[in-house]
Amino acid sequence: MTTLTGTRQLLRLALRRDRVLLPAWVGSVGALTAAVIASVTGLYATEQERLAAARFTAANPVTRVFDGPASGTDIGAMAMVEAYLVVAILVAIMSVQAVVRHTRAEEEAGRAELVASSVVGRHAALTASLVVAGLANLAIGVAVVGVLLAAGMDVGGSLAAAAAFAGLGLVFAGVGAVGAQLLSTSRAANGAGMAVLGGAFLLRAVGD
Repeated sequence: MTTLTGTRQLLRLALRRDRVLLPAWVGSVGALTAAVIASVTGLYATEQERLAAARFTAANPVTRVFDGPASGTDIGAMAMVEAYLVVAILVAIMSVQAVVRHTRAEEEAGRAELVASSVVGRHAALTASLVVAGLANLAIGVAVVGVLLAAGMDVGGSLAAAAAFAGLGLVFAGVGAVGAQLLSTSRAANGAGMAVLGGAFLLRAVGD
């Protein structure tokens, strides 16, 4: 027996429990990305309109705080300016809650003790929860790439956007794991994750 014994079984259990919830998160992110692209495409039909919007965003402190400056005037760049904040928040919340739900919340409910009484390693539950969060973020990356490519965006930019969302999700899965280990309740662990998210937003806002 090792500290990871039983990880595969716990992973299967977690995936079965989240078979509706996580696909709903992934589908929501994909649908939101598609909606933003459609909105930006309809709103800024010409290069001149996109340039004017980019200049306004760059010159307005409020929009820089919330969205940051556009990295260009093509549809993809404008769409990411509009979509990134909301999508990033959704991905971060999903990742934190996924890890906490299968670790600290299980301990609060008493199910973790029942599982631990069988042949299960010490780190199996945490590892399984991190794998679940990782798979969910991988699915989000695939969904974002699919939506962007279907909308005619370039491959490089689509992969970069997907990597940004998935990478952010992995970071906050780690934040959720630390919170679940250090704090005594799932509410406190989720709250700590949201506090870190707020701090990350403020740091990015100051940088922009």
